[in-house]
Amino acid sequence: MIAKGVDTGPQIDLLIGMGCHRGQGFLLSQPLVASGMVDFLDAADSRRT
Repeated sequence: MIAKGVDTGPQIDLLIGMGCHRGQGFLLSQPLVASGMVDFLDAADSRRT
């Protein structure tokens, strides 16, 4: 499941508590152009290792 419109800390806390670990919204990132998305995903991937 991917949550849409995650804009606040309490929202993400609630979603994580419900088992949802994927989301989209202004809390996580502003809108990006395609090249910015590649950089965003690369940075997120490097934080997981």
